[in-house]
Amino acid sequence: MQCALALLSETSVLLLAIIIAWQGWLATEEMREYEDTANSIDMPLWPFSALTCICGMQLLLQAILRLIDAFRDCSKQPTQSGKPGDTEKVRVHNE
Repeated sequence: MQCALALLSETSVLLLAIIIAWQGWLATEEMREYEDTANSIDMPLWPFSALTCICGMQLLLQAILRLIDAFRDCSKQPTQSGKPGDTEKVRVHNE
């Protein structure tokens, strides 16, 4: 159960990172096309939107690596049956 939740969590972060990077890219293209500037000073806004896109891509890369690690951890997890990948919880008896 814990492995399934970890994989679900990492997949959710991956999807969120894709959306952030994609929307940052679209906003950057639009701001450059229309030459958007700040209201009070003549400064272009597209570099800030590009930074959002770059941060989204960094988050995307991190999410991919964490998802790979989660898959590896789930495949190595020992179970009662002794088969890797089985998500049942193992009980340890201390003597």
